[in-house]
Amino acid sequence: MKVLNSYINFTKEMGYCMMNVKKRCYRMLLAILVLLCSMGNQVTMYSHAAESEESVVNYVALGDSITYGSSSYVSKVSDYLAGRYGECVTKNLAIDGLTSAGLVDCLTNSSNSYYYSMRSAIKNADVITLDIGSNDILCKAMEIYAAGFGTTPDQMGAVGETWTKRIQNASGFQLFLLYLEAMSIARNINYELYHGDAMPETLAGFETNFKKIMTVINQLAPNAKVYIGNLYNPYVDAAPICCGDYVVVDLEEFARINISKANVMIANNANGNKVIDLYNTINNPKYIKGDVVNYDYDPHPNAEGQKAIASKFISAMAASN
Repeated sequence: MKVLNSYINFTKEMGYCMMNVKKRCYRMLLAILVLLCSMGNQVTMYSHAAESEESVVNYVALGDSITYGSSSYVSKVSDYLAGRYGECVTKNLAIDGLTSAGLVDCLTNSSNSYYYSMRSAIKNADVITLDIGSNDILCKAMEIYAAGFGTTPDQMGAVGETWTKRIQNASGFQLFLLYLEAMSIARNINYELYHGDAMPETLAGFETNFKKIMTVINQLAPNAKVYIGNLYNPYVDAAPICCGDYVVVDLEEFARINISKANVMIANNANGNKVIDLYNTINNPKYIKGDVVNYDYDPHPNAEGQKAIASKFISAMAASN
């Protein structure tokens, strides 16, 4: 009887344990899928009277999805320049999803469809804003995450569906084995993100690319005023991705470590041009589209974030002659 009671108690405990395992697997999977989804898709204005110069200023904006589009900070900067100089001809040449390597290719590869238009615009520019590098870090992190599941970022949706079915159909010892598999994947991802060679190599590549970008800009437009936005951390206060109690990645910490390193590289290679401190301005959840506390990891600025970015660029422009 004692043996039977022990077996019954053990069975109850295992059942309770399996339920917890299942919940933890679901929670990890949900967090991963939301992160991948949100990542894949990724102020007070200063009032100045026109200075009655009645001249035309040519403004070129270079960057990624943060800069891209009619609702970005570029329109506000353009309005400021128009008010200051009388007329502003603006060319927003930002490209959604652009990396530093992609921008180098646009500027240096004559086979690139943007090559001639981008170089011509820069050559005629009086004012240039540049914001690049966020996707270097983001895309590499996505690649590491997907590699942990043995796939690529664009296939993670299918992988997520497969894992969902496996969890739903698993029970008992099968679920326990599935949890162990998930933990193994989680630990491998964690190691590659924090201790592997991929992120250091990515940052080194970013620095090389950034130097090339600045060289081309300064060669094509030696008299233009260039304003460079450094990178902000979109994951302040973000909920970490966990497998059970194991933290796969602390997004706030991971982003801070790598973005801070990239910002040092930007500051060290600005070639005397003005660096705009977005890091200490936009590092606030109120400026971000996503709700990072509740696993919505969209890193893009919301309307207030775009205003804050515009304000920083405008403040720097207003301070220059």
